[in-house]
Amino acid sequence: MFSKTGLRDQMLNSRESLSEEEVSVSSKAVVDKVLNLPDYISADTILAYYPIRNEINTLPIIEDALNKGKRVGLPVTLDNGEMLFYEIWDVSEVSEGRYGVMEPAKDILVEADDAFMIVPGVAFDMRKNRIGFGAGYYDKYLARFSDIYTCALAYDFQVIDAFATEEHDKSVDMIITERQMII
Repeated sequence: MFSKTGLRDQMLNSRESLSEEEVSVSSKAVVDKVLNLPDYISADTILAYYPIRNEINTLPIIEDALNKGKRVGLPVTLDNGEMLFYEIWDVSEVSEGRYGVMEPAKDILVEADDAFMIVPGVAFDMRKNRIGFGAGYYDKYLARFSDIYTCALAYDFQVIDAFATEEHDKSVDMIITERQMII
């Protein structure tokens, strides 16, 4: 099994070395799958992330959700280690926040009830475990709202057979890559 730190560094280096075209082609393949998911289609609320550092581009999903009248929330990280989602009505309604992540204004809190959550990550395994950047924001959030349906978006190379997890780590319900859906 891989250590979290070593795996995180390896995956971040691989992801950040992708060309703009590789990110675009892979993102389109992943996004097309998401937009056709029954769980996405039927959801009234979408919790997503604004992509950074060559993550799968979620902006087409966010724009699709907004165009279909879905409620869309993006995360804001707080000083106490928690994360909350605030509503946006347009993808331009963000500004740079903590860690260089684009965040919405803290106007209207989006409750997690019956939401479809698109989860970022650095590495995943076939058991649907995830490794993030290491601060634990998503693990803490998902511990509080365990009934949210979670869909992680990744490149194929980010999914390995298995890695060691800790008790506080939260797995996702589904992982979508360019070539596979792990359910």
